[in-house]
Amino acid sequence: MERKSWRQRMPRSVKRRVRSIGRRLGYPMRLVLTSIFRHGVDALRALRILPQNRSDRLHLLIVHLTSHLGDTVLVMPLIEELRAANPDARIEFAVEEAAADLLSRMPELDHVYALPLGQDPPTTPWKTVRRSLRVIQAYWHFMRETSPDVCLLPRWDDDQYRSTLLAYLTGTPRRVGFSWKAVPGAARADYRDAFLTDAISGGSGLHEAARFCFLAAEAGLVPQATVDHAHSRVVPSLQRIAAAEDWMRLAMLLGIENSRPFAVISPGASMPRRIWPTSSWAEVCTQLATMGFQIVLLSGHSDKQVARRLQEEIGKGAVLVAGQTNLMESAALLQHASLFLGSDSGPGHIAGALGTPAVILFVTPHGRDPDGASSSDRIRPLGPGRVMCCCPPASLSPCESTCHAAYAHCITLIRPDAVLAAAIAVLQREQRPKRVPMGR
Repeated sequence: MERKSWRQRMPRSVKRRVRSIGRRLGYPMRLVLTSIFRHGVDALRALRILPQNRSDRLHLLIVHLTSHLGDTVLVMPLIEELRAANPDARIEFAVEEAAADLLSRMPELDHVYALPLGQDPPTTPWKTVRRSLRVIQAYWHFMRETSPDVCLLPRWDDDQYRSTLLAYLTGTPRRVGFSWKAVPGAARADYRDAFLTDAISGGSGLHEAARFCFLAAEAGLVPQATVDHAHSRVVPSLQRIAAAEDWMRLAMLLGIENSRPFAVISPGASMPRRIWPTSSWAEVCTQLATMGFQIVLLSGHSDKQVARRLQEEIGKGAVLVAGQTNLMESAALLQHASLFLGSDSGPGHIAGALGTPAVILFVTPHGRDPDGASSSDRIRPLGPGRVMCCCPPASLSPCESTCHAAYAHCITLIRPDAVLAAAIAVLQREQRPKRVPMGR
């Protein structure tokens, strides 16, 4: 018999009590950590162990510590708008290493810092301490020579604490980010604002890309007018990255026919609750095949089993691209597709930003909390009217504002005929824009 650890042997009532005490101590402990951290950094800077600000031209640093592909695509309009409004500035970007490859190919950025921080958010006081130590270590190894004039922190609420820590370490005189009060109903977290010089409280209800540009507009770095169209356009830099791949070679390698239109289906997702049932996907794929589309099933290494199960159900006519392409090749594939269908995940964000007609499945019904983490109003893919969102008509009990299940739950209420109707509607919209030529 396997021997249980002391945590497994602990009675449930004791575990609940420990968690309750931990939640109550979380806020005051973070206040204490913030005070200690600020005084320690100020002392090191006074001793000139940390650098002073000494830039000779405008030096911008964006701190967006995420490893998710979709979040990375949504911040790209902000980068392009900053470069257009500040053509002579030095613009740097700090991001987790998993998302650095895509950003490093953007000509609008002068440098990208790929930081190995891990993906778990600091949900407990101990995790906060551990994450803070990782941030300090990453700064010392990769960023201690940088001295920006302005630091932008576009993260809205998710794990923002580590971003503000890194910004404070740089010693920049302006640290512009969203206040904890900017999120309606958010738990009190004024310790985060202690690291900011400009704590912005607006932006509620905006699309994520528009919200990022709103922050830059409030800082005086981009025109206010850029906020209105930030979410409804293609991303030229991403188009150039996709166009750099040799499409003819890639299509031949993957077995895709250039003589007929093809639809890319991405049935996987990073969270199980965002994965639509295989039987529903199979029904949609069968109907698309009768319309003349070649079916291409796209997935990464982590969710390739989902794509393989779908291929087995619809037959061998579908092309399986499961972990066979890198990020840039996947972008080229999505750029040449006639249609994309998938869950709320990275490939859908790339397809929308490239201008590819797309249908995205969400787990939250329309009209719920516009600032919710799974709200289609907040995080739908970019795109000039060529992206349609399919949401469940209601929530299954016990879910309310959004789906919190650990498995496919509310998303199962989306009917295949609704997805197919959305695909037909998006195909009937205006023709796609011309591809952006190579070069800056």
